[in-house]
Amino acid sequence: MSHAGPFDGDGLTGVRVGVVADTDDPEGRGRVRLRFPWRAAEDRSRWARVATPMAGPDCGVQFRPAVDDEVLVAFAGGDIHRPFVVGSLWNGEHAPPESDPADDPTVRTITTRAGHRVDFADGDGGGVSITTAGGHRIDLDDGGERIEITDGDSRIRLDGEAGELSISAADCLTLSAPTVEIDAGDRLTADAGRLSLAADSTLSLSSSGQLKTTSTGGTSLSATGPLSISGSLISLN
Repeated sequence: MSHAGPFDGDGLTGVRVGVVADTDDPEGRGRVRLRFPWRAAEDRSRWARVATPMAGPDCGVQFRPAVDDEVLVAFAGGDIHRPFVVGSLWNGEHAPPESDPADDPTVRTITTRAGHRVDFADGDGGGVSITTAGGHRIDLDDGGERIEITDGDSRIRLDGEAGELSISAADCLTLSAPTVEIDAGDRLTADAGRLSLAADSTLSLSSSGQLKTTSTGGTSLSATGPLSISGSLISLN
């Protein structure tokens, strides 16, 4: 500590409440410095490691508390100069993100300071929802057997129970690749106010059965080069 105090030299048993004062670890080890309500306001602890559910070489769970967060602190061997953070605490000023999480104890939630959120529903037919602060959302619904990605009025929905995949866009839907293949075992339907097919070189339409073109209005065939029509029998009416 930077100042002498009544606990210097005494063994500290149990845990104490502290407040994060600094997170700028000069060694980049994710440590924090603390101040304690029972110490002088300007006192700061030595750099304290933060306990986490998993920690290993270049891996682990990283949820470092921020400045002014209230934390629970233990001391290695009861030494005040060897603090480490064992957990975080809500208080009257820093309330939980849910007003009453006891309403549904089967829901586990992780909410970041910016408002990004992950919900784990462990009840019957549960699932996982990921929501960004901007409202973008991914739902993995085990009960409904569906996966849904939502961004405003645009949506991708996979319905495992119905065997359906639907994609809807608020403005424009684009598929782009060197090769795009669409294979319908039974029927392929395209319905639009206007439908355009264009090819840089050759456009081919073929059918192993009958190829039928019908228009309730006029039909035009035009070519800047030769136009050929061939068949075993050609009927013009």
